[in-house]
Amino acid sequence: MADKVAAVEAQILRLFGGNQEEGGRIVPVPKEKIKISANDFQPDCPPENAIDGKTNSLWHTSWSPEDTPFPHILTIELDKIRVLSDISILPRQDADSGRITSGEIYVGETAEDMKQIAAITDSGNREAVVIDLGRTAVKYIEIRSLSTTSVNTAIAEIGINAFESGVIDLEKGAMQITANTYNPSYPPENAIDGDTSTFWHSEWQPEVTPFPHI
Repeated sequence: MADKVAAVEAQILRLFGGNQEEGGRIVPVPKEKIKISANDFQPDCPPENAIDGKTNSLWHTSWSPEDTPFPHILTIELDKIRVLSDISILPRQDADSGRITSGEIYVGETAEDMKQIAAITDSGNREAVVIDLGRTAVKYIEIRSLSTTSVNTAIAEIGINAFESGVIDLEKGAMQITANTYNPSYPPENAIDGDTSTFWHSEWQPEVTPFPHI
């Protein structure tokens, strides 16, 4: 049921995300709303360092006992589907090694449904690279490092900005809902009660209501 709810949210957010007015409110996604993992990391430089708010800590791929071959993949899971504005990638600040010179950004509503949305190019310095995510409604982001200024990848900090939206967070009390058919035990109000274990159901007794169900 949760997956179905997420799919509906994605469709709504995709619709509204593509119609945000210029200058709409963009806010940082709180770090506590982000989970992060990587396909490789040095034990004292885990992926969590990339979202700890500290520019002097970093995620670093393994160099011991040997360097891990590319691609180096950092996977971000948000707390829910959000309409994203951009992502910033700050390279390590104490050296020029590990800075991404070629990479890709993948996004998806699920971890199994990822598609490339942008490329990463070298900033040429230690400034953050900011990548437009095209107002895409997703829950998962992958940063794929294909080559760097060395043989490893190092990222100091990642920031994600999203459009603030009332589409999903609208208070249920602010909505009214009706239907042309429903079983008395499954009224339309169940569809906005915030409980995924309840649902609206069209009538089936004394006979099934013909389509359309509205």
